[in-house]
Amino acid sequence: MTHSLSGKWKAGWALDLHTLSSTLNSDGSYTSVRSDIGEALFLLKYRSDNTQISYLVNELTRFLRTRLVLPYVDVIIPVPASVQRDIQPVHEICKQVGKELKIPVDFELIKKVKNTQQLKSIEDCAQRQDIIKGAFEVIVGLL
Repeated sequence: MTHSLSGKWKAGWALDLHTLSSTLNSDGSYTSVRSDIGEALFLLKYRSDNTQISYLVNELTRFLRTRLVLPYVDVIIPVPASVQRDIQPVHEICKQVGKELKIPVDFELIKKVKNTQQLKSIEDCAQRQDIIKGAFEVIVGLL
């Protein structure tokens, strides 16, 4: 289920919500219900299940092929991660989407210059913006 995103851009989408619901258990843990895409992302990021990459790439490329803007996409620019992993999920997905759609991927254009906390549990937009303020730098010489 696709969700439109609004902001200082012409168009944006999320393929689905990550978590559909969470219930607090008596031991302090949560039981969460995730969308299919949310479950795949969870397994990839937090259970190191790299087999989820191909599913996510397939879902993303299938969706992108329905967008009229696709012929005007010149480059894919992944946002640097908050947590360093042996395999960076965003990088792997971007590499494969780029290969599938024949669009170059530029891993050098945006650099993270300040450590930040993870944003996954921060719901307040202003707080999220404050956390990432000054965290990224666009490498102008590459433009």
